[in-house]
Amino acid sequence: DISLKSNSPSFAKMIYIHLYGIYYQLVNSLIGNEKPLAKADKVIESIVNEKNAKSIFEKIRADFIELTRNISTNKLKNGNDLITKIIDIIEKDYTNPDMSLTSLAENFDITPQYLSAIFKEKTGKNLSDYILNLRLTKAKELLLSTDFSVNKIAKMISYTEVSGFTKAIKKLEGVSPNKYREINNI
Repeated sequence: DISLKSNSPSFAKMIYIHLYGIYYQLVNSLIGNEKPLAKADKVIESIVNEKNAKSIFEKIRADFIELTRNISTNKLKNGNDLITKIIDIIEKDYTNPDMSLTSLAENFDITPQYLSAIFKEKTGKNLSDYILNLRLTKAKELLLSTDFSVNKIAKMISYTEVSGFTKAIKKLEGVSPNKYREINNI
């Protein structure tokens, strides 16, 4: 009789193990582990050896909570790792005029929308503004530490037109690049 077999403790354990295995594979694929965590074997062994259904449920529940935390932790870590790598690239290559949200996203094989959202979430800043602010910070350093022309500094930080550079410095500092140099080099 099938109804008697389906109500047996062994059948329930088999269902628990099957469902646990599916969930465990899903979780491991989400957190990107190359090899499954060893703890799964211990949980399955405890399901097989446990006589009390409530204890089985509690062990599975506790493990599910831990696995879910691992997903959250790993997702946060991966997002932070991605942002750290992107910031490193920006700081090393900020003079590249082709650097943009789109080019960085392509470099990491993600969509520009995802990159924009995660960058904003992790840094509190817009990626394009971050690049612009870094370039202008470097330009201000060059204005104060060198005697390079405004035109040369503009080109060094990837501005093709000096007028755009002058406008950006004026917006940021309230004065032209030459005036900024004059005021701050006293």
